[in-house]
Amino acid sequence: MRILVLITDLFDSIGGIQTFNRAFVHALDGLANELGWDVTVQSLVDRGDSALAAQYLPSGRTRYLGYSGSKLRYAVAAIKNSWRADQTIIGHANMLSLALGMPGRTGLILHGVEAWKRLPYLKKKMLRRMIPLISVSRFTQREVTRLNNISDSHFAILPNTLDPFYQAKAQGPAPGFPAGKKILTVSRLHFDDRYKNIDMLIESLALIRQRVPDCCLIIVGDGPDRARLQAIATTAGVAKEVIFAGRIPDEHLGHYYDACDVFALPSLGEGFGIVYLEAMRHGKPVVAARATAVPEVVDHGVTGLLVEPDTKSLASGLVEVLSNNQRARAMGVAGQMRMRDHFEFSHYRMRLRAAFGLTAASEVGVGR
Repeated sequence: MRILVLITDLFDSIGGIQTFNRAFVHALDGLANELGWDVTVQSLVDRGDSALAAQYLPSGRTRYLGYSGSKLRYAVAAIKNSWRADQTIIGHANMLSLALGMPGRTGLILHGVEAWKRLPYLKKKMLRRMIPLISVSRFTQREVTRLNNISDSHFAILPNTLDPFYQAKAQGPAPGFPAGKKILTVSRLHFDDRYKNIDMLIESLALIRQRVPDCCLIIVGDGPDRARLQAIATTAGVAKEVIFAGRIPDEHLGHYYDACDVFALPSLGEGFGIVYLEAMRHGKPVVAARATAVPEVVDHGVTGLLVEPDTKSLASGLVEVLSNNQRARAMGVAGQMRMRDHFEFSHYRMRLRAAFGLTAASEVGVGR
């Protein structure tokens, strides 16, 4: 069997989509080795010369091609390679138009906000003939079905996992962290990501400190929206208590999770939310908004708290966790168990087998 995978980026940048893509191609490479498949992975953004390819694609049966951002070369190669493929998987809804020139069986991976929209007639028609439709959450499946009248039978649910080579133990010396209670959030600080509500989190800190006066907020991530967020911290009177840590290399990120008392991200646009898994992996309670796919990841009252997406509710939830060390520790332990029992890479690999029809969905918890 010949598989073509078309993705935006893989090794040359970091983020939630990239983490999914790395897990996907690594699991697929394992299937290729087991079943004698031949896989071609095209990455639009990558240069195609990453040393990580040997680690993630060790079978020798996966060809990894990068196009350095050239959309024309990428599209031409995608159409050409699809004519030789038995199955093509398009890795992002924004690349759906590529399917117009593809003759064979074509599937699509559906993540989050980019998929939650009513499509024009031609794209909707293309979507309806795609098999499989791989959704990272039931919420995304429901939204796509509701907005575009797609049959549930086309879907395979493939919840996210952590990077298969995720290092929970951080490398190098830990940076200096302030004393007292610490709230951590991890997010790009980009105008397009304002739905993650980092501004709400900053504003809630002023309320939290009335009850937990030694509390600070650590923000990992950077981007062009940082200046606006810093101004919000100043206006809220918490500029000294909001620490903008900037971009942190993956191998150092564990230090930040280990140092925090609670992880918080009140996002209203998560198709899944890999950062919640990272926090759970480190045994940290999570406070998040009760919205989109987050309840599929965070078990309310068990691994964390789901709150209404407003400043007062967010502050109240964080104070509740920060004020009860015993409960916070219990939530952290429960999060580690949930991560182990539902979202480890071994579960992801079995669900990918089900998506390709190699294992019954009921055997791996897909469809529940």
